[in-house]
Amino acid sequence: MNDIKILDLGCGMKKEKNSIGLDKFPYSGVDVIYDLESGKKFPFEDCFFDKVNAFHLLEHINNKDFRGKDIIYHIFGEVYRVLKPNGIFHIKVPYFKSFIAVGVLEHKRFFSSKTFMWFEKMDEFNKRECNVEFGVHKLRFNYLLGEKKHFKLINKIINPLINFNHNFYELLLSNLLPCGEIEVWMVKKEK
Repeated sequence: MNDIKILDLGCGMKKEKNSIGLDKFPYSGVDVIYDLESGKKFPFEDCFFDKVNAFHLLEHINNKDFRGKDIIYHIFGEVYRVLKPNGIFHIKVPYFKSFIAVGVLEHKRFFSSKTFMWFEKMDEFNKRECNVEFGVHKLRFNYLLGEKKHFKLINKIINPLINFNHNFYELLLSNLLPCGEIEVWMVKKEK
């Protein structure tokens, strides 16, 4: 029996096995219908999940709600609330320089590796908006997206190069070899 509780945000039709799928659309496999942009609490208890996934979801989130509040703060706050201590927030988003990020009209947000470092070292002003503390456990750039054999081969060659040093990659190499996505594992820290 699997004791790990996983929440898959915006799962669509590709929910992780043995997880609770949450989406605003009633796709096959969705367990809970909920609009992440509603500004309401997630329909789960505090410290309930060991892991929360958000795969190619956050780039679709509107910047502000009807009150003018930044929705991403609310989502990170709710993920923090429902994660157990030391729980993992696993995120995949398009890299801001990729054609995937800017080529899809529904994309409203753009991400670099520095986006996630922001949640590690919040100043007092930003804590008023989103009082959470995550540590970036691991961050990886993925060059090509897809499961085809030739994609996997190219990734096997290029991914080690672009992940050798994230700062070097973003400052110098990302214009020549813009990766497709950033994958990050964030750990819930206790306040």
